Amino acid sequence: MVPNEKGAEAAAKIAGVVGLTLPEGEVPPDRDIALRFPDWPEMMRQRTAAAYLDLSESAFIREVYRGTLPNPILLGGRQSWNRQEIDAAIARMLSAAQRRR
Repeated sequence: MVPNEKGAEAAAKIAGVVGLTLPEGEVPPDRDIALRFPDWPEMMRQRTAAAYLDLSESAFIREVYRGTLPNPILLGGRQSWNRQEIDAAIARMLSAAQRRR
């Protein structure tokens, strides 16, 4: 996964939702965003889950369709992703990449 501007923008929007003050028109670096979110929610909607992985929403959904990332569950009538399942999927991808080296 490569950091991208859309993921940073989505994370910045989420930062505004949770009450962080961001300068107008300024998108903080990805590292700064990550440091502001030490406790991501256990269940995340699509935009939040995509931001968690620093992916655009379309790239996130593409990885779900490919089976690289877990499928959502319905929670409150909306699709939600479990953070631990996402973390496990990333760990599997990293492990497979290390074995190929």
